[in-house]
Amino acid sequence: MPITLRTANNPNTDVQIFAILASCLNQFQGVYNTYLAQISVSQTAAELCFIQNKYKLSQSISAAIPYAVHIASGPQRYMYSGGPRNRAGTLTAIIEYCGRWDTQASSVDTIRATIAADLERMKANLENNDSLNFGGQAYVWSMPSIALSEYKGELDTQFTGMTLIQRVMTINMQILPFDC
Repeated sequence: MPITLRTANNPNTDVQIFAILASCLNQFQGVYNTYLAQISVSQTAAELCFIQNKYKLSQSISAAIPYAVHIASGPQRYMYSGGPRNRAGTLTAIIEYCGRWDTQASSVDTIRATIAADLERMKANLENNDSLNFGGQAYVWSMPSIALSEYKGELDTQFTGMTLIQRVMTINMQILPFDC
């Protein structure tokens, strides 16, 4: 007899919210306005935003397209909201903006400046869309805080033969209430 896997109580899981977040990072009101979108083949950056799959990011980033974004889940917290079967919660999204250093002629400071400027654009896009409204539907209540890591970022050498310069944007989201 096949086993039926249980579905999550929350209809908008972190992966679903992150797919919408990836779309909203690079555009405001339908206009794609980030450097990441500009250098992407699709002109939307869709193929340069990786959700909880940094290995795939490492396989895609190259000398021709040396930047990409990795979106991963941080802590998630859920609590009662108005009744024993009603829940609300918070979700932390961790956005790592990565620039490949070992294949670029650019200096570390130039790569860091490119990342810093584009993260500011992405932050502005989210500040003007703090319910992650996409296709006429809101995916979160709000994003009460957005934090950027320090400018110097960090070096990631976990993949052999590749050095990534990263800077992180952390977003705390109030998720929509749900019944269980």
